[in-house]
Amino acid sequence: LYQRRCIKMVDRVTGTAVEFVGKCDYFAQNTIRDPGQMLVDKRDKSQLHVTDSETSIVHTVDISTGNVGTFAQSSSKLNAHHITQNQNGNVYVTSGQEVYKISYDSRSISAVWKSSAYRISDITFVTEQSFIVIEPNCFVLRLVDLAANNSTVLGEISTLCACKVNTKKCWKCMANSLLLADNTLYVAFLRSIEKYTCKCIVYNVNY
Repeated sequence: LYQRRCIKMVDRVTGTAVEFVGKCDYFAQNTIRDPGQMLVDKRDKSQLHVTDSETSIVHTVDISTGNVGTFAQSSSKLNAHHITQNQNGNVYVTSGQEVYKISYDSRSISAVWKSSAYRISDITFVTEQSFIVIEPNCFVLRLVDLAANNSTVLGEISTLCACKVNTKKCWKCMANSLLLADNTLYVAFLRSIEKYTCKCIVYNVNY
């Protein structure tokens, strides 16, 4: 939970949420100081990877016990928030305008791509060497091909999105999360001022 410095576990049947990692208190001295995104490790499904922009650490969390470890740590300030993993298990995180690769085997960190936008909102892999990001002002989807060293704008979210809600509200929402499932890319919008959320099918990915 952002600004609560903790991770909660939610029972999908009852909807009950309990503290899982850390104490849900802004002033608590938790190991994970500023949790961002998390994902289940593709190589080891017993653990999570969790970004932490305050400590420049990508943590591991044992799903069974909640024990926290370190997957990788940057010697410089790495404002890592969004995280994804390719088919080989290598982890990629966003920090402002840049995307960094963390080698699963060596844990080395290297910059692999920089956006011309002021920041990247989210990232998801579609193949071993290509990923999609949300960029400038959260209204453009861009496909980045690392092998070919190029990128292509897939389109503006306002034109791709098939919203099931009032479009006048939806285009003002902030697109902040991507999910690729069954060859369909979903984007979640959050209009934080009015706490208004709309979900849309944005783009059918065929690779």
